[in-house]
Amino acid sequence: MGDSKPVQSKSNRFGWILSGTVVAIAVAVLLVTQLPHGGSAGGGPSASPAPPLSEHEVATDQGIVSFDIENGVFVVRLTASGLTTELGRTSTVVQGSSGFAMVCGPADGPDSHRYVFGFLDAGRAIEYTGPSAAGQGTGDGAFLFALLPGPVGTQQSLTVAPPKGAGGGSVGFPGDAFAQAIASGVRQSSGCYILD
Repeated sequence: MGDSKPVQSKSNRFGWILSGTVVAIAVAVLLVTQLPHGGSAGGGPSASPAPPLSEHEVATDQGIVSFDIENGVFVVRLTASGLTTELGRTSTVVQGSSGFAMVCGPADGPDSHRYVFGFLDAGRAIEYTGPSAAGQGTGDGAFLFALLPGPVGTQQSLTVAPPKGAGGGSVGFPGDAFAQAIASGVRQSSGCYILD
């Protein structure tokens, strides 16, 4: 008899090929149905645009700062990550043209958050001059400006006033208003200080 090799039948090889093909198709179907797809219309939830801010809200690097007069005192709040925190409220009743400086953190530097806010006679347009800031005045006379990071020189001033020639009161702050707020202002429960 000599060397004899086992002979595989053609049907046995065909079974292995068929099984391998079925497994490959099953893996492909799983990958196609389970992996995320990009760019398909109606293919899942999409991010909705943020609602527009009201005239009493300002977008800052910390979140949305809201400001308003409640029961005669000015109140400033911060909303960030779904949580709203009261940053401060004035201890004096707002009357006529009133202005306040508030600082959260050090008076200057990258960790400083500085605000000027208050009230001018209602119905007037409001203009701010001073270091770069995000903010606005409202139709009812309230205003808030959040200073952008950066130094404020002691010789620099911050002013909120009606447009030139419109008449009416204005409020101004010296460049060291934020250091004064820490030294002699009213400490808030948030840890901020208000100079009023």
